[in-house]
Amino acid sequence: VTSGAANSPHVVTATATGYTVTDQATAGTLNFPDTQVGHNSTDQKVLTITNNSPRGVVTVSYGALTNTTDFAIDVFGGSDTCGYYKPTLNPGESCSVYVYAHPQSAGPKTTTLTVTSNATTSPHLVNLTETGYTVTDQATPGTLNFPDTQVGYNSPDQKVLTITNNSPRGV
Repeated sequence: VTSGAANSPHVVTATATGYTVTDQATAGTLNFPDTQVGHNSTDQKVLTITNNSPRGVVTVSYGALTNTTDFAIDVFGGSDTCGYYKPTLNPGESCSVYVYAHPQSAGPKTTTLTVTSNATTSPHLVNLTETGYTVTDQATPGTLNFPDTQVGYNSPDQKVLTITNNSPRGV
């Protein structure tokens, strides 16, 4: 800085520290237990996102599931704290996305949840897997024949009906 003073020019040193906005997703793959077709999984899986930036605000957006038939994000269940309810994270803050499975047919199912933000580490891809199963049973024999029996009396014959669970899980 130059002035008319005797000790002119004055030297001023300026420094600045740059930073990038980063975030972190804590789960790369979420595996659900086998789930009965037409039912919701017995547990929800949680993806936690944390703003690791020292100063910047992370704006979180999600909603991209590649398979919305067999999986869903629990947005309105009250447990979701990202995106819909909390779209921005200040430094050090975290939020959670809850996902559940509800298979519509038997067999293995997969999807990818994409979480995007304004962070340099965006997007985060989270793989989800589960297997749908159906409940089946079998009764043998198919017909039980009893001899003629007087009304009010028990039949002298006893018959055995066997029911077998053919499902991979309990009924």
